[in-house]
Amino acid sequence: MSATIIRHGRVIDPANKRDEIVDLAIVDGRIAQRSEVRGQKSQVEEIDAKGLVVAPGLIDMHVHLREPGFSHKETIASGARAAAAGGFTTIVCMPNTSPVADNPSTIAWIKDRAAERGCVNVLPASAISKDLAGEELAPIGSLKEAGVVAGLEVAQLTFKEVDATLKFNLVTSDGERVEAGVAVARVTGSVASILTAERTALNFLQRLSGVATQTRRFVDRVQGTQAVILDTRKTTPGLRYLEKYAVKKGGGENHRFALWDMYLVKDNHIRAAGGLTAAIDRIQRTRQDVPLEVEVESLAQLREALRPEVDRILVDNRPVEEVQRAVEEVDRWFAKHPPESRRMRKNARRWPEVEVSGGLTLDNVRAYATTGADYLSVGALTHAAPAVNLSLEIEDVG
Repeated sequence: MSATIIRHGRVIDPANKRDEIVDLAIVDGRIAQRSEVRGQKSQVEEIDAKGLVVAPGLIDMHVHLREPGFSHKETIASGARAAAAGGFTTIVCMPNTSPVADNPSTIAWIKDRAAERGCVNVLPASAISKDLAGEELAPIGSLKEAGVVAGLEVAQLTFKEVDATLKFNLVTSDGERVEAGVAVARVTGSVASILTAERTALNFLQRLSGVATQTRRFVDRVQGTQAVILDTRKTTPGLRYLEKYAVKKGGGENHRFALWDMYLVKDNHIRAAGGLTAAIDRIQRTRQDVPLEVEVESLAQLREALRPEVDRILVDNRPVEEVQRAVEEVDRWFAKHPPESRRMRKNARRWPEVEVSGGLTLDNVRAYATTGADYLSVGALTHAAPAVNLSLEIEDVG
């Protein structure tokens, strides 16, 4: 737990008409009750804000960060520091960079750079015209609607199931990023058959493309680290295979498909077995040739789980600082207990490997990736992925 108490500050909250001198507790980045940090004195940072104002962060809607291209004038890191010093927690940066922020890749680069080096929220504004020349509109729609396609073969099978004479021609392929308004496939044949299959085919395409697009966003956020984005078993009933396929097309990897392809010892199993060691011992008595992963909630549990039989450690719902310490602890153990080479995954950096789960978002996933964790499992890839807006348009082909 990361906790801070701000004492003697003047708290101003215009939305709630509040202006008073109070102590404020912050736990893991959120305002909390004082009772949550009682008895944790050794782990709590205290700040004396006497004579200072504590208020919601300000937003600057017009900032020139000039990176990429003009870092000699300003960088994302230096601009963010200056904003924070003035009480601004969110800034909107203008597109006068080189290259101009008029396309998805440059916008994504700025977001990633800000996540890595910025200390405030950085929202990049897109140029309205290409290269800021005022001659041709920038692809603003693609910046909002660009998605990763997945499910084309499923859509094809859907049309064929309705009418085997329909012809389904691919314009793109699963895993490709497309801009708004771009055709992904063409279907020719009986209009009645096409319209009969339309809604079901589009439902598959929209859902699976949404999962692939959501996955690509997370993968892009951790680019440059060695962390692998994983899905979970939080999938739509009946669609697990397809949704996990879409995760792969978005650049992620699959966690276990079911209970048969990995042992995963979680908190309920530990309590039911009478302890972590007892749970592992029970598995070892009848263990099959599949990996063993153990969830830990404290440093003491981690040390208990560090055994030659364990292939992966799952650190669940812990702040970044604790994950960092867990990775370092595993590395120290690995240096003293090298496993048999046949047990290690090819290119593994340590054994057991370290997986992080719980509360991972696009805003914090890069911070967790930079701890050195091997895997970041994100349930939101499947259970919270918004559908990509796709439609079918009838054309007369003569």
